[in-house]
Amino acid sequence: MHSRTCVRATFRVKDEKLGSIPMTGYTYKENKEFVVLYSFSDREKEFSWLDTFNFKVIPRGLIEETWDERKETFSVFDDLDEKWKWGHKARRMPLYVIQVRGKCPAKKAKSSSQYGLNIMRQGKLVFKEPLSDRGKVTVRIDSFNKEEMYAPDLDNAEKLILDSLTGIAYNDDKQVKKLTMESHDITKVIVFEGQPILLIDLLMKGVSEYIVIRVTEQD
Repeated sequence: MHSRTCVRATFRVKDEKLGSIPMTGYTYKENKEFVVLYSFSDREKEFSWLDTFNFKVIPRGLIEETWDERKETFSVFDDLDEKWKWGHKARRMPLYVIQVRGKCPAKKAKSSSQYGLNIMRQGKLVFKEPLSDRGKVTVRIDSFNKEEMYAPDLDNAEKLILDSLTGIAYNDDKQVKKLTMESHDITKVIVFEGQPILLIDLLMKGVSEYIVIRVTEQD
């Protein structure tokens, strides 16, 4: 943990329905394409890769104006290293996180075989063995895409992901008692409530299309 100086600012952002709207918060993360704006209520939280909070991802192309900028200092955590990300903390929660680059195709698409192999490869980096048959598994999938029209067919993408993780994350997909999948259009403002920063880890590294799979187990 260390002290970090962040900028509190208000942006006027283009909105398809309202024309333009103000968005205010702390600009903690940013790159050439996006600004991540954290809520005031989370300003003193100790942010880490797995902690949850409220934030918005704003494409720079939608920002019309910036004003009322001021610097404030508070305590935060640096980004966690790979050992921490993929190691004991994820198992302790228990939360398992799999990131796969590229758009997730439908199960019957020509590219599904290669993408399925990518899911399996990344899954094996996280799981040493499948979760116990006695536990109830929850799978949460977040898909990031350049535009809504390029978003994957969610039902078919779910089938591909669940099948690819069988024998890696769990022995049988019947163990999955709860499954949710959400698609995010990165050309628009994305609002996250009570979500971890890990969802935009690849986005802030310049990757425009990818999925994040979160797997949890309950007794």
